[in-house]
Amino acid sequence: MTGNFPADYICEAIDQTRGWFYSLHALATLLTDTGGSLAHIAQDSPAFKNAIVLGHIVDEKGEKMSKSRGNTVNPWTVLDSQGADALRWYLYSTSPPENTKRFSQGLVEDTLRDFLMTLTKY
Repeated sequence: MTGNFPADYICEAIDQTRGWFYSLHALATLLTDTGGSLAHIAQDSPAFKNAIVLGHIVDEKGEKMSKSRGNTVNPWTVLDSQGADALRWYLYSTSPPENTKRFSQGLVEDTLRDFLMTLTKY
């Protein structure tokens, strides 16, 4: 168990930071403070060493994706038509992870055509 606490890295979306990150810190303090049930593992230890907060992924118009609005994108459609590498590169290269990202199958297609297909020509 000592290899799992504290976590080396956690990652969540911006809307989870108050609830999830705070809960992790509160539990770590409660459990590792003097007399806590995990104090023998790590005295006064934080819940995690590193964290990254991700922005939201929205549709190509910048609106929050929602099933009721009908603007969600089936990830399998993108993976089947453009492939995992194009999807990864699009998500990696469009903006820093903490920023909101616009997402659509067409934007991933642009990444595939403009960058990845260029690499295969040579």
